[in-house]
Amino acid sequence: MEVWEFAGEHYCLQSTELVDGSRYFELSEARAAPAGWTTGSGGGDFMPGPAAVTVVAMRKEEDEDEEKLPFVTFAADRSLPFDILSRFTARISELLDGEGVEPAG
Repeated sequence: MEVWEFAGEHYCLQSTELVDGSRYFELSEARAAPAGWTTGSGGGDFMPGPAAVTVVAMRKEEDEDEEKLPFVTFAADRSLPFDILSRFTARISELLDGEGVEPAG
């Protein structure tokens, strides 16, 4: 989990690799963690709130000619600053391209 601060608000990025090799990414507003609770995953004093945006990047099969494009789902009841959405998509691109360190989680 990664936690970002923007304009006094905190946001979480979580990612995981699924059994089939696909990648799942989630962006949410961060919530204050209960006192004395430690995530142990780089989130510090925060934990994820309800997902605002999810991205699933499907693994390309060896016998497929074309890579499957990631698909995105937006929660209708959530809004985010554009700068945070841009950072989220840029970070996903880095991780899918094998750049940067995978968020602990």
